[in-house]
Amino acid sequence: MALRFRILPTEETRPAGAGAAGPRAAQDVDVPDGTGEIRVGRRADVELPLPFSVLSGVHARLSRAEPGVGAGWLVEDMSSTNGTWLDGARLAPGERRPLAPGAELRLATVRLRFDGEGPTGPASQGTATIARRLVDDLFGDAGGAPTVRVVRGAPAASLALAVPGRAYVAGRAEGCALCLPVEEVSREHAAFVRSAEGVVVRDLGSKNGVLVGGVRVSGERALADGDVVTVGPVTLSLDDPAARYLRELAALPPEAPPPSVEASAPPPSPAPPPVTAAASEARRPRLGGTQIVVGVAVSVLVLLAVAAGVLVFARG
Repeated sequence: MALRFRILPTEETRPAGAGAAGPRAAQDVDVPDGTGEIRVGRRADVELPLPFSVLSGVHARLSRAEPGVGAGWLVEDMSSTNGTWLDGARLAPGERRPLAPGAELRLATVRLRFDGEGPTGPASQGTATIARRLVDDLFGDAGGAPTVRVVRGAPAASLALAVPGRAYVAGRAEGCALCLPVEEVSREHAAFVRSAEGVVVRDLGSKNGVLVGGVRVSGERALADGDVVTVGPVTLSLDDPAARYLRELAALPPEAPPPSVEASAPPPSPAPPPVTAAASEARRPRLGGTQIVVGVAVSVLVLLAVAAGVLVFARG
């Protein structure tokens, strides 16, 4: 089973340092339900990572209702900086509320629709895939495709991995996507492939091998931004803007939301006024005129009774 979400488009959601607006179209995401807990936020290690700078590292959490409480899921705000809303009502930090299918969550400016549980489908993907897919949608062509660059050992050149799923071949042959005219490089030496999960390099059966960070590749190897790839005597490096953005985003504090979001937050309770001597005096109870008359009469009667008692005692 999986938990299904739809990330809704909004013009207010912008990644840090990017000119592109938020998702241009709705994004359907299946999160495999393996732990009974789904954390949502900006950190790379949460179950539903969302690459938006207004979010906290762990912004909100979904958890199964305890036995006896009821079936289904609960949502709570994890003391986030910019707040969590459920169907328009803001959650207090730590407050847990039932989450029904069809409900809309708003994490700062990021809108999600919770579609409930269902069989794991083709939209199911790992956390890294979710984050990269969203970054690709946010940036479009503005962020730039992952690019392989020649660092040394061959004429300066670069290869943009513009088409996901395509194998870009690097080798000595003139027809290679990245031509490396060096004798020790095989005609078709290595292939670079971009996917939703990142970039991998494959050894195409070369004579002198492919190394990543000094370690020889057997089959294929996933690459990270800045990795150094050695193809024979040629040194290459990978520039992956999406991976770099996600890494840098994880280290940033949450940005302030737009004014429209701040205005929708519940106003803080006014602080009680300080207690001064004048205020303390003003708070003392005041006696009305009738109360004063009654008090005087009672006092007089008490005095008369005491005097009568003294006279009786003296005659006795």
